[in-house]
Parts: sequence; C-alpha cells; structure tokens
Amino acid sequence: MLKPLDQADFSTLLSEVCIVGAGPAGITLALELAEKGVDVVLLEGGGMAPPEPEGLDLYRGEVSGRQYPLRASRLRYFGGTSGHWGGWCRPLDEVDFAAKPNVEFSGWPITRTQLLPWYGAAHRWLQIDSDEYFTDKPAPFGNAVLPETAGVTNRYFRFSPPTRFGAEYQQAISESKQIKCLLGANAAGIERNESGEITAVTARSLSGKTLEVRASATVLAMGGIENARFLLNSEQGARPAIGNHSDWLGRSFMDHSGWSPGVLIAPTGLRYDRFSHEGSPVMPVLSIEDKLLLERDLINCCGRLLPMAFADDIESTYFQNAWFSGSKLLEKVDTYRLQLIFEPSPCRDSRVTLSDDRDAIGLRRTHLHWALNQADFARLKRSIELFSNYFGVTGLGRLKLTKPVNQQNSAGRIGNGWHHMGTTRMSAQAASGVVDENCRVHDTQNLYVAGSSVFPSVGFSNPTLTIVALACRLAQHLRGVLSAS
Repeated sequence: MLKPLDQADFSTLLSEVCIVGAGPAGITLALELAEKGVDVVLLEGGGMAPPEPEGLDLYRGEVSGRQYPLRASRLRYFGGTSGHWGGWCRPLDEVDFAAKPNVEFSGWPITRTQLLPWYGAAHRWLQIDSDEYFTDKPAPFGNAVLPETAGVTNRYFRFSPPTRFGAEYQQAISESKQIKCLLGANAAGIERNESGEITAVTARSLSGKTLEVRASATVLAMGGIENARFLLNSEQGARPAIGNHSDWLGRSFMDHSGWSPGVLIAPTGLRYDRFSHEGSPVMPVLSIEDKLLLERDLINCCGRLLPMAFADDIESTYFQNAWFSGSKLLEKVDTYRLQLIFEPSPCRDSRVTLSDDRDAIGLRRTHLHWALNQADFARLKRSIELFSNYFGVTGLGRLKLTKPVNQQNSAGRIGNGWHHMGTTRMSAQAASGVVDENCRVHDTQNLYVAGSSVFPSVGFSNPTLTIVALACRLAQHLRGVLSAS
C-alpha cells in the first residue's frame, strides 16, 4: 500500500516494524524486511515529488560556525536524497573502522569484515554491476594510473546509475502485502514507557490529520540531521531526550570536505576520472596506505587528477631533463588539478541542537553548528606533503602548491559533500555513543536508527553504499529479534 496520510481512513496502525523516513535506508530496510515476511509501516513526510515551499519549510533552521546549506542539502519526498545523489560508491576502508591512536573518538564497534557480506546485498539495491574494487590485485589499467609506492596507493570507486529510490522502488512498495507506506506523514512525537520501550510513534500531515503507529520495533531513517532533531525533541521536563543518555545525541556532525592544494605536472594520459572498464564505470583515485595513516597521524583522503590547460609559460620539453624526472625522462606531460576529498575526525562541538522556533508540525527547529577539529588541518597538510614527496621520489611529477594549508585558508569557506554523518554515533558502550553495534538506541529496548548518522568515523568514501549495507544488516537483525520475541 502506498497512499497519502490525508486519504487514509484509519487513525491507528499496528505493525511489527515502523520505519520513519523513505530514503535509501528506509526503503531498503522496508523491502528487505518484507522479503523476510515482516509487516512494516513506512512513514514518509514528503510526497512523490519535491514539496511546495510549505513542505520544505520544515527543514528551515539556524546555522552557526562554518557555513552550511541546511535546506539545499536535503530532499523531502519519497526516495529522499537519492534524488540528487551522484552515484559514487565504494566500501569504507579497513582503517576507517579502526580506533586510530591519535584521533579521539575514532573507530567502530564492528569491523569491516563483519559488514563486508552486506556490501554485496547493497550492490543489488544500488544496481551496481561489479563489486570489484581491486583490493587484492592490481587494476589492469596499465599506464592510466600511477605506480603504488612510497606510501601512496590507488583506490577505486564504482557507480550506481544512480538509483533513484523513489522511482525505482515505488511499484515494489505499492504492491507489497507486507508494507503500508503513508506519504505526507510527518513524524511528530514518540512515546516510551518507564522500562525504555517505545510504545508509539505519532505522525501528522500538514492539514492536521494524525496517525498513531504501534510497533514491536521502531526505526528512525530520517537522515543525519533529522534523526538527531527528532530525538532531541523527545525531551520531557527533567527526563532527557531519548538517546541522550551520554550527551552524544546530535554531536559529531560530519561531512566530507574538499581541498584543491595545487597543480600537478605529470605524465600525459593519466585517468583519475570516471571511465568504463569491462562494461562498468570505475574511477581510480590516489590515496594513502592504511599503515601510514595509523603510523604518521595522517588524514584519510583521496585525490582526483583533473586535466586542465597548461598553466605555466614553460616549454613542455623542459620537463624531459633529469632535474625534473631523474633517470625516467618523460616524453610527454600534462597539467592536472589535484582535488582532494578528506575525512573529518569526530568533533563534539560540531552538532545539531534545537532552536526555540517551532515548525508547522510543532517540533523545535534545527540549529546546526558545523565545526572541524583544527588537528584535521595539520593532518591534511602532512598528507599533502606525502603526495608531493611521492611525485618527487618517483620522478613522475611536480606539485605546485596554489592553496597551502595555513590558518587563513583553513578558516575560509570549505566545500562540503552534503553527506550528513555522525549525529547518532555507534558505540560499544552506552557512555560513548547513541546506538549499539546493531543500531539500537542504547537506553531503549526497541528503537533503532538507520543511515549515516550512526557512523562514528567516516573515511573519505561516499556514505550511500555503507548506508544501504547497514540497512540490510539491520533487517537481518530485526528478523531475528522478532522471531525470538
């Protein structure tokens, strides 16, 4: 079933699982559970198309710290932010799950090995033809990529078409006997009893129609900002908000930032961009070996080489001399712009809180304070130096710094990937996070969170593949919990 809440002839629903939010996490979870025979109520605040200004106004809020596009980075309709997703996919690296000695609050309570089987399922939902990322063997691209040495390695992205979840899975949800999906059903409240059990979720349309859903398990899949905002709104008097037992709720908001440190002169024909290999799109990127990331307190990042017009008034034959390339004389060179995407470390001051203003549903609005740890810029500087030294040692290029990492540049405006991560972080102990290794909120019996808000560390990979993998893993866990109860 798929219909607007305003057209429903009921005001109460009972279900095994209630999922709030129909983006990649919520839709994947609903369909995975339905395949396992689990009854699901799926609540989506938007409709089937981008909302009118009144609907989008629910995302309006305040921003402090670094500039951030609070409304533009989110889509409020069936399918969620898959509507503007570019399709970039790769699993997190093994080092992304590790607790790094020099990075406070880093590390996951699960390993990459534990999540690896679910990445396979995620590729199916994201319509990715190949799951070969060349982690155990060199890629057969010949001279299209640079050699792996001196701590520098090549990593690879795959690409979803990209899958627009709303269009792709609308029919499956509409025809499912296990799923009841209500559109225009904005989550307005959540009830829990004294033992920490969630007893009901209340949804409300903009016209005022209400729905109460009572389920054995509830999953919030509203996005990295809304998951935290909705839980923070559950505070009642002296009783803290659900999930705020550790004062981590809303904290450690992260996004992937970009940095273009300079121009590289290197061999012609390098392909650090998207191209087709054996019928599937792939994109190499430069990166840093896991071992060095742990040993030298560097930042996990990836680099693309974007061809550009030759920038200097120097004959290209100049670069054939031994001073430039040592014993490896380069016959032809090109100019590339080095574009880095780097990982932020968890920062408690980067957070979602609530303003005093309320939206049309009655919830207090978002206040987002986006911040980066200053140590990240020192790590980024050392990482850029590693790349620069690599080009020199190999004799394969020279990097001209046009944007050094200094106080002035790091204080200026920095781009973002619109990847909202970290506000309901996963942790082994309740005191250091919001959800446990199974995405269950620590201080509840039956409330779960899906999506990248549970990421405690984020690497440089786009989050969607891992979001969908975690949703598949959560579906299996919930099936087991429901069967045992």
